[in-house]
Amino acid sequence: MYFGTSAEATGLAVPYPSAGGAGVSVEVQRYEETNANGKVIAQQIGDDIITQELHWDRIGAAYWLPLMKFFSEAGDVFWCRFFNHRVAEWQVKRFIKSGLQFQPMRVDEKTGIPAYYTDAGFTIRSMGD
Repeated sequence: MYFGTSAEATGLAVPYPSAGGAGVSVEVQRYEETNANGKVIAQQIGDDIITQELHWDRIGAAYWLPLMKFFSEAGDVFWCRFFNHRVAEWQVKRFIKSGLQFQPMRVDEKTGIPAYYTDAGFTIRSMGD
């Protein structure tokens, strides 16, 4: 998985989450109607909404801090190159980040930089475009 500030999404390689993999859920919006014969007619509206839970039991500061710097510079809306398991191919879509959590561990008293983080993670959700 890669995060970026443009549709190339080649800026930052994201390490694979250690806790529970990278749980994925897919929401499909559709219009459904029943015709005169009682048959259901359905049509998908827009793109799939993909949500991924990215969580690490432990992640080194060398990996975590560039992620935080990326979000502080790019904001919570960004481009993501990811493997879409529903269609079995790599895709690039815009995502939004939410639910940031982390616990700094073994913080250096001089620099303020931790050796690593525990219980670190966030949720990303595609914007459906």
